[in-house]
Amino acid sequence: MEIEHKYWYVLHAPDTKIQDLVRKIKTVLGDENVLFPIAIDRKLNRRRNLFVEKEFPLFYNYIFVKLGECDRGVEEFLQSSVNSHIKILCRSGEEKWAPLSNEEISKIKNTIMEVKQDSMTFKCDYDIGDRVKILLGPFKFFNGVVADFNKNKRTVSVNVFIFGRETSVDTDMEAVEKVE
Repeated sequence: MEIEHKYWYVLHAPDTKIQDLVRKIKTVLGDENVLFPIAIDRKLNRRRNLFVEKEFPLFYNYIFVKLGECDRGVEEFLQSSVNSHIKILCRSGEEKWAPLSNEEISKIKNTIMEVKQDSMTFKCDYDIGDRVKILLGPFKFFNGVVADFNKNKRTVSVNVFIFGRETSVDTDMEAVEKVE
C-alpha cells in the first residue's frame, strides 16, 4: 500500500466570521490538518478594575491546511457558493496550488511557539527593591516596595505601609506599575 504524502497550503479568507469557517474546514479535513493559531492578549482595564483577555488570529485571515491528493475534493467545498470568498494562495506567476516548503512551515510553527511562550511570560519593568504602585484590589493606589516575585503564579509581593506597619501584599504582576 502506498503512503499518501500531505502538504501544507495557505488559504486566505477575508471574512469577519473566520472562526466559523475554520470550524467548517476542520469538520471536513479533521483538526490535525488545520492550523489556525490564536494568540491571547491580556490587558488591564483600569475603568473596570480587572484584566481582560482578548483572542486574535496570529496570521490575520490566513488558515493553514494540510492536503493530500485524495483531499483535492476539498476544492469544491472551498469554492462552493457558501465559501466562494476563500482563496487558495499560489506562488507568484503560478496558477497551480503551491504547497509550503518544509522550511516555510517550520518557520510558521516556530513563530507560533514563540508567541505562545511570550504570552506565558510577563515582562515587567520593575525589580526587587523598586518602588511600585498597586493598580487593582483592596490595596489599589497604595505605594510600596517589591519584596519578591513568583513567576510560576505570576504574582509579586509588595511591602506597603498600613496603619504605620509594613505589611506584605501579594498581587498579580500586571497589577503593579513602577513609580518614578
